[in-house]
Amino acid sequence: MGNNINNNNNTLILSPPKMSAAATTTCRHFAEGACAGRSARQNGPVGSLLLTFTVRVAACAAVTYPMWLAFGSFGLLFAAPLYGAALARPLIELASETRRQLRAQAWRQIEGRHYAFKGSPIKVLEDADQQRWLHATALRRIVPKLPVDRQLLLQFPAGCQRIKGEAGCYLRDDALLELLSRSSDAQAPRLKQWVAREVAYPAAQQRLRSGRRPGPHQDPNGD
Repeated sequence: MGNNINNNNNTLILSPPKMSAAATTTCRHFAEGACAGRSARQNGPVGSLLLTFTVRVAACAAVTYPMWLAFGSFGLLFAAPLYGAALARPLIELASETRRQLRAQAWRQIEGRHYAFKGSPIKVLEDADQQRWLHATALRRIVPKLPVDRQLLLQFPAGCQRIKGEAGCYLRDDALLELLSRSSDAQAPRLKQWVAREVAYPAAQQRLRSGRRPGPHQDPNGD
């Protein structure tokens, strides 16, 4: 810290300390790391995993460089297992999270809509072709006589599917309407009317606006 004396009134003026180049670089890297951390948290799990991966690569590089200076190519050879140990888990988690998010984009609940029939919630998913599928377990709470999943899969090989990452079976809206038409359950006619009005008709209109054909035999799992 440098000190200057004002000759007019003998006042001691304290000059701010000058930071070394190394300290300046360290502060800059700390600030950049903090910003990167905030950005990663805002971007969700994938951002956090990418940040972890980047930090570990940097740490490995910090260890590898002096080994390379000291031992040359042999130093790089000795450092290789370090990369495997440090990066294997983040890479696996990143691949898993990316796959999960891609699946979530293909299968998602209808945004901004909460489906419930007379207070009983029904999970509704929409596939990439804008077909809508209703959770059979939730439907069975309303219509107890609805066949079990195994029977539904046999009755509707294209209209009833097990969806990856979801428990139980899902019925496509048109298959459900056909099933309810044949059901003897007292609630079936009311549920059929509700499904036609709240789920099937809006989905059909949405497909028409986007220029898509109904595609009633589309396999939701893309198999």
